[in-house]
Amino acid sequence: MPGRYQEWKSIYPIFTFFLAQWITPDSCINAASPLALRDCSANSVWFLLASYLSGAIACAVLVIRQINIAGLKRAAAFLLITTMVFLSLPGLFALERGNYILVAFLFLALSECCGRNWKGALFLALAINIKQYLLLLWLVPLLRRRYGYLMTCVLFSFCINLIAMIFVPEQHYFMLFGNMLGFSQEEYPSYFEKMWYAISFSAWAGALQFSAYIGHSLSPIVLKTGKFAVYSMRWISVGLALVSFFVQSRRASEISWELSSLLTLLALLVVTGSPGGYALILLLPYLLVILARQELLPPLILIFILYCPLDITLGPHYWERRVDYLSGRNVSDYAGLTLGSYLRPGALVLLMTYLIFEISGWKSNKNKLGNINVRLD
Repeated sequence: MPGRYQEWKSIYPIFTFFLAQWITPDSCINAASPLALRDCSANSVWFLLASYLSGAIACAVLVIRQINIAGLKRAAAFLLITTMVFLSLPGLFALERGNYILVAFLFLALSECCGRNWKGALFLALAINIKQYLLLLWLVPLLRRRYGYLMTCVLFSFCINLIAMIFVPEQHYFMLFGNMLGFSQEEYPSYFEKMWYAISFSAWAGALQFSAYIGHSLSPIVLKTGKFAVYSMRWISVGLALVSFFVQSRRASEISWELSSLLTLLALLVVTGSPGGYALILLLPYLLVILARQELLPPLILIFILYCPLDITLGPHYWERRVDYLSGRNVSDYAGLTLGSYLRPGALVLLMTYLIFEISGWKSNKNKLGNINVRLD
């Protein structure tokens, strides 16, 4: 794809294009559109589907390791967990959109399966080279003073970039960072779409500010009141993210690696409006281990809101006809705000608030958590 960074303004690392080049025949390079590219290269769809299923299986392995069952019960639990993860809304949403976050999800799950060694660092580096905002996970070994693991992961990330650039020559790779900044600040004419599956108040703030459709659909008083409420929650979310990092730095030796990783990703998701709602799938490897270990038991209603379909349309919407990327068929549906759009940003903030509160009060559980860390880290 000539001009991927200077003309198409791509925000994806070069490793993503290396994967695409690997699974796409050379005869498809001149495809006129994403749909034509999909029709030409069915391998791409099967690759994403296999990655997603493999990630769900890896998550099931993580859970089975934490529970003491055997025989048919163990096999049934493995099958049930794999099915539940595979049918979760964020993953299916990413699959329908053909998003490479499914591959990053697989690598995160494999990193967790391998543990805190060079293999785990390699898989984490691979995930970062698909979704670069996962760089924030480097804070976890940094706060825990696992400098060897951190440097191994950094070295792997650098080498993966170099290898990808050998196979996919690119003279304008440095423009990636400028494109990322522009993507997060651009005034999209159809910014209303960013709210359909919003997971942060930052996404709502951008839509209320830039979407002409929202401006025409709501009265000035409702729009002004909505902006005040959303912007207030946006800054509260930023404050909570900062508090989570402070608490982690104070309790790094007392909480598990998975809990620290979960908090770090939550902080990322609540402050930015750029990642789509399918980014919730990245929480699953860590969240499932925490739930299986009963290290923490977050309110299940929050998990339900984040991972189950809540697609009852409420509020501004319009009738849309489009071509579905995954199936290639013409579909008609309501495009607009759903019940989930209203509930998920708040559920994400409440989940992070709950975790921060529980961690900050864990003085009495220091020994138990310390034992967990010694065993897993």
